[in-house]
Amino acid sequence: MTAPQRVTAPFVTFQRISGTRWRTITGPTGMAQPRIQIDAYATTYAGAKALATTIRQAIDGYRGAIGGVRVGGIALVSDQDLYEGDVNPALYRVSMDFMVTHDE
Repeated sequence: MTAPQRVTAPFVTFQRISGTRWRTITGPTGMAQPRIQIDAYATTYAGAKALATTIRQAIDGYRGAIGGVRVGGIALVSDQDLYEGDVNPALYRVSMDFMVTHDE
């Protein structure tokens, strides 16, 4: 959820923002859909955008297996460009939220 101390940019952090479990009228379906936030940091705006683009192209729309868990789909649902001017050195950040549908 946070970058290690003394890490140098560029780097990426991620965290689970929220999660839902799918249900039907008869009970749980065995499917979950967490919202995962991935943040790409760099010392330049272009660097943060390039890192975020690489991440988005690698996982947006992905279906398959991750660590033996079936993933029904990953979808980018929002992104925003941010500036972290209160750290030294100042960092640019692209924050992306993905919905990940998977078997539990």
